[in-house]
Amino acid sequence: MNPIIYFVERVTRRVNKLFAPSPVQVEAAFKKSLQLLNQTAMRSRFWICGGVLLGYARERAIIRGDTDIDFHYWVEDEALLRDVLQELSGQGVEYAGCYINNDGQVTQHVLKVLGVKVEFFAAWRNTDCIEWYCYTTRHWNRPVRQFLNRIPDLQFEPVQFYGVEVLKPLDHDLYLKALYGDWRKPMPDYTYYVDSGAIVSCQPWRNGW
Repeated sequence: MNPIIYFVERVTRRVNKLFAPSPVQVEAAFKKSLQLLNQTAMRSRFWICGGVLLGYARERAIIRGDTDIDFHYWVEDEALLRDVLQELSGQGVEYAGCYINNDGQVTQHVLKVLGVKVEFFAAWRNTDCIEWYCYTTRHWNRPVRQFLNRIPDLQFEPVQFYGVEVLKPLDHDLYLKALYGDWRKPMPDYTYYVDSGAIVSCQPWRNGW
């Protein structure tokens, strides 16, 4: 990435945080999301990932400055997840849309829970790996892109987080090293599409906006 654009990305991220939900709001949305989902057929069919898992592993709490909530679900549960999200509509859950990859497949759903963004990323097993897509949307300093992510295959276990049960990778160290490297060290300027070690390919996103 161009060094000037890289710098602007960092500054933009910091400015955005000034208008982001507070840690209390994010924690409340996380607990609300789990409580609702655990009453549906999606219980035990999704797991924490990204910054949420990082917070669990490093601090046993949502990391201060984390402004959204990330979950994974298996791609074969796509229809089930859609039904569940429709079922939860009006219970503090607002559906904000989905992202479709270049092959025409829905790979991400975006919600608002108590005003906080909650993202579900479709994941699938490929040989001895787990893969998923993430995206950048249109912004003045960047084009739209789709990113294929790949990490070693994982098994999962239930844990209590904020007093609510949820699945996490059994070997969360393996997952976190793949994304963050030295994940025990705080990374306040981490940007998923710049710094993640899990990204294996980047392409223009034809279905982006």
